[in-house]
Amino acid sequence: MDREHADAERASSGCVSKPLQGLRVLEVGSTMSAPYCAMLLAQLGAAVVKVEPPEGDITRRIGPSRTTGMASLFLALNADKQSVVLDLRSECGRDDLQSLIATSDVVIHNMRPAAARRAGLAPESVRERHASVVLCTIQGYATGSGAEDVPAYDDIIQASSGMLSVQASLGSQPTYVATVLADKTSGMMGAMMILAALRHRDIHGRGTAIEIPMLDVMTGFALIEHLGGETFEPALGPSLYPRITSPNRGPYRTSDGWLSVTIYTPAHWEKFLGHIGRSELLDDPRFRDVAARAENIGALYQIVEGLMPTGTTANWLEVFKRLDIPATAIGDARQMLAERGPGSVTYALEHPSEGTLRYLPLGVRFDGEEPRSSQPPPHLGEHTRDVLKERAEVRSRE
Repeated sequence: MDREHADAERASSGCVSKPLQGLRVLEVGSTMSAPYCAMLLAQLGAAVVKVEPPEGDITRRIGPSRTTGMASLFLALNADKQSVVLDLRSECGRDDLQSLIATSDVVIHNMRPAAARRAGLAPESVRERHASVVLCTIQGYATGSGAEDVPAYDDIIQASSGMLSVQASLGSQPTYVATVLADKTSGMMGAMMILAALRHRDIHGRGTAIEIPMLDVMTGFALIEHLGGETFEPALGPSLYPRITSPNRGPYRTSDGWLSVTIYTPAHWEKFLGHIGRSELLDDPRFRDVAARAENIGALYQIVEGLMPTGTTANWLEVFKRLDIPATAIGDARQMLAERGPGSVTYALEHPSEGTLRYLPLGVRFDGEEPRSSQPPPHLGEHTRDVLKERAEVRSRE
């Protein structure tokens, strides 16, 4: 599809939940960050071509599978994409890659800079040969840091960003968050910056080279609320946000389970302390206003922690509902993911060889419509011939 036709389709499309229809995205990614970034754009309607090495993305072999090369992690990240196999170690493969770049709006990769240069994906090379293309590079460390070619995975970035030390401030040993938070945060940041770059291209007519250094992105993401007194020069106090790092911050054990509750605003505390017969604490200098409560929140959380075992989870949920204070029981991830039918957190997509697959939606709405994947993930190299032929025809027309 050439750009003129893509623009026409974009303008005439009535599918609000697919606002990126007509956008051509090339993903040269593996594992998580770049594939996740491209997946977000694909679910919003972009046409994503995924370039894989002859052995395929490593995620094709991670998790349960019915068919070799179609493991669960790959299936989760690669719906709505076409698979093209190119050997970027060969001159022919690199030439084909340039043809694909020339007929794309956006290129996403998570190679280290040295490998990207060898493949013809260095920012200066792409800018010189394809001036209108938006290039998004996701890498562990920033260019110029001296570590740009050092390998990095999610665990490494979680550790080096300071996030684990914040977790350890709760009195436990440093522990990784049980999701690939750095990869997905960087992928989401990449998707957002791509949309900004496309707006810039609409105005100025040229592409942009975007760099997403995972360490920098994750440090800003994880620590923004923890700057505290270090916001000022000279510092007005220590860093770390007391409410978040209080060891008495829930979830709280009740008489029969666990409960999460956030007593946060002045109205919340007034109603809660009134309910438990401790309204006099509102006159305590430690808890008199928002600033004082924030400084001494641990003491208030100790009161909450001590009270929760006196009632069942259901009893406390009823109390907090009546007081209009946010509270919930603890959701069980395994149970949530195992549920089928109406009310399930997942939806079904049929695959010609893998059968019925289940997916998690983005959770957002466009005028009430929820973006969902509509095309099943591809087999390795399934679209190589067709895509290369189609893109050659596009180039001959442009």
